[in-house]
Amino acid sequence: MKIGEIQTVKLDKPGARYGEEFSENGKVVFKSRESAVSEIHRLWNNAQQHFVSIGRWLNAAKDALPHGEYEQMVVEQLPFSPSIARQLRTAAEFVDSGIIPREQLPDSYATVYQIATLPKPILEEAKQKAMIRPSITRRELTELKRLHKSSSSVPHVDMAKLIERRRRLLVELLKIRRQMKDANSRI
Repeated sequence: MKIGEIQTVKLDKPGARYGEEFSENGKVVFKSRESAVSEIHRLWNNAQQHFVSIGRWLNAAKDALPHGEYEQMVVEQLPFSPSIARQLRTAAEFVDSGIIPREQLPDSYATVYQIATLPKPILEEAKQKAMIRPSITRRELTELKRLHKSSSSVPHVDMAKLIERRRRLLVELLKIRRQMKDANSRI
């Protein structure tokens, strides 16, 4: 895509419009604990759901901008780090892939990023066991990764083969030392 071409970005449907929770003078109107909790939840959910739109915009910008300009834009002009931008992009790509339906995913981009970066066998296992759900935590995902890493990182070792290989290498090393000693004595 070239600069100036129109880029279409799929956006999540926004909730209430900005400012609806304010009175005319710009102050929050506190009516009750319940109404405050309800409004905070609504705003929080709205903010969390926008991570997909932000990730889509980042992906569109990365695709459209010339090499190097995207990173410069993130570093100089956006309110988050390149690491967060990468997580937002990856999370949006994962949501858009449809591998797991959006309604089964958490509203946290960081948690969706953790799901998106699960190795395929672990992700498949998690899907089969219905572990991926809106309430899954990053801690649960980190533990899942750790358990799989510890169980798969220790391959079966045939000690007899290792001992034999060590013996052959020591014999070879002795031969090399003798050759070097012979070569030095001729000099």
